[in-house]
Amino acid sequence: SNTSYIADTSKIGVSQFTAWFATTGSTGGADPEPPAVEDDKTFTYDFSTFSGTSEQYKTETHDLGEGVVLNIEQCHLNKQLRIYSSSSHNGVAIISSEKAITALKINAGNEVDVLNVYASTDGTNWSLIRGVEITSGYADHTLELPQGTSYKYVKFDVVGTKQVRIAKIELTFAKEVPETPAPSEPAVLATFTFKNGTPGTHNDGASSGYSGDVYTSGNYTLKFTDYSKFYSGGYDKLGNGFVKFGSSSAVGTATFAVPENVTKVELHLSGYKAKTSKYSINGGAATALTKSCDNGEYDVVTVDTSVNKTVTVASASGGVRMVMYSVIYYGN
Repeated sequence: SNTSYIADTSKIGVSQFTAWFATTGSTGGADPEPPAVEDDKTFTYDFSTFSGTSEQYKTETHDLGEGVVLNIEQCHLNKQLRIYSSSSHNGVAIISSEKAITALKINAGNEVDVLNVYASTDGTNWSLIRGVEITSGYADHTLELPQGTSYKYVKFDVVGTKQVRIAKIELTFAKEVPETPAPSEPAVLATFTFKNGTPGTHNDGASSGYSGDVYTSGNYTLKFTDYSKFYSGGYDKLGNGFVKFGSSSAVGTATFAVPENVTKVELHLSGYKAKTSKYSINGGAATALTKSCDNGEYDVVTVDTSVNKTVTVASASGGVRMVMYSVIYYGN
């Protein structure tokens, strides 16, 4: 159901206002809070409940409740919203809302004229929605605001020199769609590096190949399986430890598995000594590396492990040997 209420500088529900006014005989004193608003999209603001002063040409701000504010200039709010237009008084009424307005309906009349209705997203730049033909008899006029806009301001301005009176305004607000939070970036869960050596001379590692070591980082482990021409125990001229893939005549390969919560793996790969090397991941296309281990530099290669929990790293023909400095697990 729709909710109707109007207030001066505080929120007053229609039913509460009527009973309260009958008891006190005035609009002074503490104002009651408006009735609880149901989860509706449309609200009606009925000006017949508001008793203003006899002063006609006023500049005021009125809180209509639910994040809606009415600002009037050279207007009169007393049982109706009276918008004047003459050579001496150019009345304007502006509604601002915390929520985007998608449609409005006004019940207006009094004198024959045209009431221009504008909308704005910022209260500064206005777009004419429609010129509403007003007659002496009161009638409802419905205006749909353009789709895909976020209009939060509506302005009423009389075109001619007559007085237009608005008895009610009904506003329809856009449904509030909760923002979907951006997925959080995976955090570093574990970083595996290999034993450093003595700086000065490049060392290829154990000639017998992989030692079968299990590497540990916090609660996580790294162990290679299904390996060929794969060597542990090496380090570059700067002493940075690595595992080596390939020999002078054959490519090297090794596989490792990651836990279920690891969604990404980062590999630090580098060319052998000062040579050009290539790598492949999980049997994919061969990709050239841009760094060489003589300089202690490496390329960062990321592997998506959100579904496939096995990673196979290999050197590739045309760049037979390469080294890997570290493996990093990411997850949430």
